[in-house]
Amino acid sequence: MQFSVGAAGAERQIKNVAAGEVSANSTDAINGSQLYAVADVLNQANADQTIKYKANGTGNNSVKLSDGLNFTNGTTTTATVGVNGQVSFDLNTATQKSITDSAAAVARRFHLVEIQVLQRLNHYLLLMLILALRVVVLHILQL
Repeated sequence: MQFSVGAAGAERQIKNVAAGEVSANSTDAINGSQLYAVADVLNQANADQTIKYKANGTGNNSVKLSDGLNFTNGTTTTATVGVNGQVSFDLNTATQKSITDSAAAVARRFHLVEIQVLQRLNHYLLLMLILALRVVVLHILQL
């Protein structure tokens, strides 16, 4: 047997329904306040649940689910949380630029050192040539 109130497109609410028995064997209808009480207890129980986490494989930390985790950007990093909850930290733009600029500066410095070494080598070779010519000249003068 079925009991219907209203029709499709003309639904109705049943008001002032007394609280029904809530038990394993009850066949009573329950009202909105009873359902709300159950949902409230479940929400509170879930909010009080804690999860444990580690940082870089160490530590024994926990946080309430209701507080959640907050991943923040570091001084040189940007935090990203993927759709699957995977957290990653990447170098931020300023740090990437700093590394690039530093690498370019080091390359320039090495280039300058190479030029200085070549200039000293040329100077040394020129001195060797002058000394060799001096020896030849002295040898010719002794003849």
